[in-house]
Amino acid sequence: MAAATLVACAAHAQGVTDASIVGVTYTRTGDAIAPTPSQIVIVNRATGARLDLRTDANGRFSAEHLTPGGPYRVEARTDGLRGTTDGITLSLGQR
Repeated sequence: MAAATLVACAAHAQGVTDASIVGVTYTRTGDAIAPTPSQIVIVNRATGARLDLRTDANGRFSAEHLTPGGPYRVEARTDGLRGTTDGITLSLGQR
């Protein structure tokens, strides 16, 4: 099963009006899912806004310019594997 590890830390800057989610896909045993790109779907559950993207060759992804708040759900899919991380709330400027 694929899963998304999300790394988030506050980034303070003047004029920041959005947030980001960055992460990497991996198997239950902790092996990176690479070089096959995974499909990543990020959904703001409050608004229904959806973003579709793919991981790079190392299984990493970055979703920029997201609306602060949430909650967000991140789904990863590749080669019959699927994983979800749910309930992510983003603060202004958070990455």
